[in-house]
Amino acid sequence: MKVAFFASAASWHTLRWMKALKSRVDLHLFAFDSNALLNNTDCTMIAPKVPNKFKYIFGQNDFRTHLQKYQPDILHSHYATGYGYLGMRMNSHPFVVSVWGSDIFEWPAKSPMHKYLLKTILKKADAICATSQKLYEGTTALFPEFENKIQIIPFGIDTKLFQPAKQTQKSNEIVIGIAKLFDKIYQLDLLMKVVDELLKDYETIRLKIAGDGPEREHLVNLRNTLKFKDNIEILPSIPNDILPKFLNSLDIFAIPSKFESYGVAALEASACGLPVVGFNVGGLAEIVHHNESGYLVEGSNREDFKKALSDLINDKNLRQRMGARGRALVLDKGDMNSSADMLIDLYQKL
Repeated sequence: MKVAFFASAASWHTLRWMKALKSRVDLHLFAFDSNALLNNTDCTMIAPKVPNKFKYIFGQNDFRTHLQKYQPDILHSHYATGYGYLGMRMNSHPFVVSVWGSDIFEWPAKSPMHKYLLKTILKKADAICATSQKLYEGTTALFPEFENKIQIIPFGIDTKLFQPAKQTQKSNEIVIGIAKLFDKIYQLDLLMKVVDELLKDYETIRLKIAGDGPEREHLVNLRNTLKFKDNIEILPSIPNDILPKFLNSLDIFAIPSKFESYGVAALEASACGLPVVGFNVGGLAEIVHHNESGYLVEGSNREDFKKALSDLINDKNLRQRMGARGRALVLDKGDMNSSADMLIDLYQKL
């Protein structure tokens, strides 16, 4: 079976799918990205003729030319707008579209025209993949007429790569941390302030935040104003294939996002045996089971978030028990091989 991916070559999610599927299908990626994670014989990098989102309009002929040479059995676009639009314009079937999050929860709210374009793309698809129950519900709420062709196929992770590491004897330090895009929606500034408050009572805790993005300057400036800034570390972005080393340096994973369509970062943390503290938003409840593998705070309540962290700081056995439960949950439902099985089954049916 020959499968063509239209997807970002700079996305670790694309890389995961490529790794999981490459031994099972003839898979080729077509992408615009010049700064790509993938750059080998399984990829065709297409130079955009114009910058930004107009490239999807003006790049159609180049994509069509390369696609006709490849002659796929399945065309699969990842992210409904952008590469989904390109896929629709190819008039190739079977055509699969994966919705990832903001293409459903943000794009159609911009204007009636945006919603109409999204509907047109999804209407052309023979199947729609949603990464979470929350994303499935969001898509069907917008377009109930497409319900019968939507299937939940979550982002899985490599549980052999993301696993607890044998630790040497650690100091009394308890490290809270997260690796995430530095964006307002993830509220990393709130996390820094909460930990700064906790440091008044817990001198041995540290906070590590790894990533990059539009909020980096704000976060660096904020750190310099905090009383216990020496216990708060802002690190560069960490490549996904070496991220487990960072996660295994932590004791608690904190994810104070305003919204998560699924929450792969929490999935990776749980796979490494970490208890997770977050707000009960979006699809996080599909990954973090409250009072089992971590705490999900209702109503974005800052004080309750701080208390959840405090409870885990105070109780090593609780951290270990919740971390082990999180690992078990990921092995049951979050393994990449299981997600790949579901996707291959969909391809075969189509």
